[in-house]
Amino acid sequence: MSLRGRAAAIGIAEMAPCKDMGGWTPLAIIAGMAREAIADAGLEPDDIDGLLTGVPVGDTGMLYPASVVEYLGLRARYLDVVDIGGASAAGMLWRAAAAIDAGLCSTLLCVCGDTFGRVEGSRWPTISLTREFEVPYGTMAANTGYALIAQRHMHQYGTTPAQLAKIAVDQRTNALQNPQALFGDTPITVDDVLGSPLIVDPLHLLESSRAPAAPRSSWPARRGRGGHRIPPSICSAPASCARMPASPRRPTSPPRRSRRPPRRRSPWPDCRRATCTSLSRTIATRSPCA
Repeated sequence: MSLRGRAAAIGIAEMAPCKDMGGWTPLAIIAGMAREAIADAGLEPDDIDGLLTGVPVGDTGMLYPASVVEYLGLRARYLDVVDIGGASAAGMLWRAAAAIDAGLCSTLLCVCGDTFGRVEGSRWPTISLTREFEVPYGTMAANTGYALIAQRHMHQYGTTPAQLAKIAVDQRTNALQNPQALFGDTPITVDDVLGSPLIVDPLHLLESSRAPAAPRSSWPARRGRGGHRIPPSICSAPASCARMPASPRRPTSPPRRSRRPPRRRSPWPDCRRATCTSLSRTIATRSPCA
């Protein structure tokens, strides 16, 4: 099934990066961006009948989509959560298109907002697999895992540091077109990247992932035609999940084929067996704010 042209992003709002939260909570950030995005789309809150939200680190809790719907005063026929780290905002797009195409809703609001524990009263989750299995071995935030992945890519494909640096250069070039980008007025070169301090081998400062200080964005997706401008339609959205986060729990190499004897034929041939694989770190390019 293709979702090409089945839905379009018809409005957007983005909060400029900042270090001082000013007392804002994740819900307050979401509410402010949602209001601006709905207005940018030329809609009213009553037009929204679907919601996708990320999971903020600074305001974790159960039933978060329901909390957001109640806080915004919406009446949603469909609501869900997208929890794939920094890729959550991008991952919402195809999920929104799929929900609209399936008839679960007609106008869906995608929201992300977080303070990353920088507001008094907010804190990191007490129960965390990362805290339990990764932090004791020295891993911190996303860059450690990305560095291991980069090392593996260099070993397997012969990728050079200059080729990795070109990714950061291209991202900064795109960021120059965004007036709200944190470093949107300073172009960089491959030499700049390779000359910046080494943070986690082989990643340098200018190619490291920075946790945004105050994310940030909302946008409604809709099937309907018309509106106050021509909206960009959703053409494609790849996704993949095959490994756990880079940690001492499992190797990064593909598992070898088992030599166990073949299993006996199932007495229920119409039932398909499903293999449940572990979750992985979703790799996504950094935002224009990088």
